[in-house]
Amino acid sequence: AAALRTKEEEEEELMQSEQNQIKMAEEAKKMTKDSRLARGLELRKELSAYDEDQTPKLGETIKEFFDRTSKVWADMAHEWLQSYGKQMRRDGYSLCKQRYNEVLPLLQEFDELLKIEQEEMEKEKQAGTRHGGEPGAARPRDHK
Repeated sequence: AAALRTKEEEEEELMQSEQNQIKMAEEAKKMTKDSRLARGLELRKELSAYDEDQTPKLGETIKEFFDRTSKVWADMAHEWLQSYGKQMRRDGYSLCKQRYNEVLPLLQEFDELLKIEQEEMEKEKQAGTRHGGEPGAARPRDHK
């Protein structure tokens, strides 16, 4: 069974995760569009290396992830740790939480790249519609 952590250790881990997310956001904004695309593809490949039931979805909390995949984790706990009943569920949750914490930085970075890309697309869209036309439309000429 997984070792229990203290509340202080969990709070420290959460604070570290938030600091890492801020750092990733700053680094992602400095990247060129092509390098963001390449990094996004790398992250997608890393995340897709695991079964869908072993990977949290973007924005999914640990509770939502466990609720969606609890059978998978219970089966693993039974197979790997030979646990039964309530202990099997607890062990399954520990395995789920371990996987969630392992993948969370990748998901956060991928999410940040998506947000930056969406912001840029919105700016491009607004720049293309300044003159009242469709995005990318030419500015109307004044005919004499």
